[in-house]
Amino acid sequence: MNGDSDGAAGSIDVGDIIIRVFDALGANSVLTVTTDFMEYNSLGFSATAGTQTMLLFPSTGTSANARSVEIGASGRGRRIEGG
Repeated sequence: MNGDSDGAAGSIDVGDIIIRVFDALGANSVLTVTTDFMEYNSLGFSATAGTQTMLLFPSTGTSANARSVEIGASGRGRRIEGG
C-alpha cells in the first residue's frame, strides 16, 4: 500500500515527500474519514481504492460550520455542499 519498499503502509520514511502538515484540531472537533490515509501514484491520481470522504465537524458544535470533502479517483478533492 505504501508504494515503496522501505517502510510500513502509512509511515513516513526517508525520501518520502510530505505535501502539507496542519496543526491539530480543536479539543471538541471531530474529523471522520473513510480511509486511514490517502496515497497518490506518480501521475497524481489516487492510489487509494474508490472515492474517499472527509467530514470535519468543528468544536463549535454548529453543523452549519461542518465541511465535507470528497476525493475521487482523479486525486482531486471537491467540497460536498450541505456538509
